[in-house]
Amino acid sequence: MLGYNDVYHFTNIAAENPRDAEMWEEAMEGKFEGGKPFTREDWDQLLGHCMAVSDAPANIFSKELMDAYPEAKVILSVRDSAEAWHKSWMDSVQPALDKTINRKDIFARFLRACLPHIPGKRLLMQMNDYTEFGTAKEHGIEWYHNHNQWVRDNVAAERLLEFNVKEGWEPLCKFLNKPIPDEPFPFVNEKEEFMRGVQKRRQEFHKMFHDRLMSFFSIMGLPLLALLSWMVMLR
Repeated sequence: MLGYNDVYHFTNIAAENPRDAEMWEEAMEGKFEGGKPFTREDWDQLLGHCMAVSDAPANIFSKELMDAYPEAKVILSVRDSAEAWHKSWMDSVQPALDKTINRKDIFARFLRACLPHIPGKRLLMQMNDYTEFGTAKEHGIEWYHNHNQWVRDNVAAERLLEFNVKEGWEPLCKFLNKPIPDEPFPFVNEKEEFMRGVQKRRQEFHKMFHDRLMSFFSIMGLPLLALLSWMVMLR
């Protein structure tokens, strides 16, 4: 609505271009595993078609992206309180993470083992292991405060807008030098919509699991049956 096309979001990986996960995994390796740090050229390969980024995993690389694109403006999205943000997290993102990467969930572990190429699976594990994602359930409120303060301390005032979406168009458009649209401020990706998207992707993964399992048995079924018959005959 403001003219910013191709705004990058985690759904770009989950629903649009799963191969992006491979480059994000490389970026995580560079930041946390002693790999090659991403340069602006690397970021351009991944994000060069975009006019803005939001959400994870981009927020993990806030400093790297701000250093790579010093001309970019920064919007710090805040809620009414840390507690309000944490409740939203616990009602939406955390259940999705628990289902996807919970190492104690036997079915989830079996699913991951049978579907080694689930898009973004390794990326989610890296996010869980190396960042506050893995401790958000217990320490999310502290994480919220620490992240927001880090942004305030490290971004020049003229480059930063601290923004609560309930403020609507005016502060956002003023900061971006954009005219205020003659349309209501949009409210999308609320909890119910988010969870429907999570459920849809989970169903797609389960179908992938089912198809691969059926493929395995169609290939191995006769040899296994022959082996069992032979074992019975030996007895």
